[in-house]
Amino acid sequence: MMKRFTFLLLIVLSHHSYGCEYLMVVGVNQDWPPYTYKNGDQYSGLDIDITQLILTEASFCIDYRHISSSSRAFVELQKGKIGMLKAASYTEDRAKLFVYSRPYRKEKMILYSKRQFPMETQSLNELFKDQRTFVVNRGAHYGSVFSRLQKTYPAQVKLVNTALQRFGMLDKGRVSYTIDDELTGRHYIKSTGLTNIVATELTVHDNPVHFIFNKDAINEEQLQVINKSIIYNTDKIQALYNQYATPVRQGLVE
Repeated sequence: MMKRFTFLLLIVLSHHSYGCEYLMVVGVNQDWPPYTYKNGDQYSGLDIDITQLILTEASFCIDYRHISSSSRAFVELQKGKIGMLKAASYTEDRAKLFVYSRPYRKEKMILYSKRQFPMETQSLNELFKDQRTFVVNRGAHYGSVFSRLQKTYPAQVKLVNTALQRFGMLDKGRVSYTIDDELTGRHYIKSTGLTNIVATELTVHDNPVHFIFNKDAINEEQLQVINKSIIYNTDKIQALYNQYATPVRQGLVE
């Protein structure tokens, strides 16, 4: 009841203060370019632009709240301290606790390695058996295969909060590999000049991502409006993706 009252209060405040019908508190990690990053006092990036496009059409104003890690984000979402997260992979466990929108874009997680250590296998299972180590995003989902291997070989998987930490650990040789989003990896290789790090041909997880909501933050009618907006704006979302992807691809150091 208290969580529902909190969200109703936010809705009332938003209507009077911002001139929109509802307010959605959205949790964000400011260190995930080109999807989300801090530009001065404002959040920017592909997922910010998509969130703004879809929620504005559904009559929501948006209050962005910084969250330190993916694992913390889901704790805050469950407690009702935030109403929505973006770029969420679907899992059955999450679906029992939260409400998903329809997918709004694809996400491709790939394996990155040092250039001087080419892979001799395209099998995650073989890499784990060979005692290779990995660094991944704390609280992120990398698919059923990686989840199973992580449970079998927990000591070989390091968890950190930011992409900068992950690529830094790989660059310094503290781990064998990092797993990250394709565009994020390209961004860090380009922006940091880490020419000794390369994307391998191994795709760890390729799946659609969604908006995900606290159950008290949204009703069925609002969810349907959001889903219809995602469908209606498919071409605009693709154009935004291309806008952010093109500079990264053109600047990729080969």
